[in-house]
Amino acid sequence: MLMDNLGVIKDVSKPLGGAHIIVCDLSQETLKRVTLQAACPTPPPAKCKENLPPEPVRTVNLRRMGRVGDMAEIRVGWSLPPGDACVRQYKVEILNLSTLFKTSRTIEVQPDTVGSVIFKTIPFAAGTKGPAYLFNVVASNKAGSSAARSLTVQT
Repeated sequence: MLMDNLGVIKDVSKPLGGAHIIVCDLSQETLKRVTLQAACPTPPPAKCKENLPPEPVRTVNLRRMGRVGDMAEIRVGWSLPPGDACVRQYKVEILNLSTLFKTSRTIEVQPDTVGSVIFKTIPFAAGTKGPAYLFNVVASNKAGSSAARSLTVQT
């Protein structure tokens, strides 16, 4: 996202004015086209509680699905859980609803970190309905785990 003092700049191919520009969450290709005049804001350190189990993550979203090289790729992200509990890891389970084959991963994180996962699989055949995948995300810490929040993706 590019922000100036008036709002969000959506098209970086157009000339930019002389306003101070803050650049956050951009690819390296885009960064080469912009002169940084201000630093991106950094979030304050988390003031979370280790002795509380976390709530479920707020949302699980499909960020991208498509073919990358010779593999199919599904990108899924999620938001922080509400509440004061620290999140030390996300447990992600991906279930192929056609074959019931399950893949699980644990992602270690800092307490104030949202999460995402990139799932790569064999390419989906063009013009045919591919398998559906169920993504379950559980936030956890030493005090316990949250209930799962889920997203089903039909390929």
